[in-house]
Amino acid sequence: MILTLLTNAGCLIEDNEKTILIDPWVNDRKIAGILNTFPRIDKKTKEIIETKKIDVLYISHAHEDHFDFDFLLKIKKNIGKIIIGKTIDKTLKNILL
Repeated sequence: MILTLLTNAGCLIEDNEKTILIDPWVNDRKIAGILNTFPRIDKKTKEIIETKKIDVLYISHAHEDHFDFDFLLKIKKNIGKIIIGKTIDKTLKNILL
């Protein structure tokens, strides 16, 4: 099993059978004018995530630093199952599927 820290709470978990993406915040942008992605994702890692088949996407809650909506729209064709926290409007899941 390989665990890759992406940013903040975001990580990618991979083994021989499944790939799980948790709380992705990939695009480097400020939130509320103060918070940037930390640590910053290098270009190579971002490209890998953009093309990888994601078996399970888990979004814990609806803060921007736990899901990157623009990025998720970009990779939605690569996402299998989506699990979202109870505090997130189910509309998000419908948009991504």
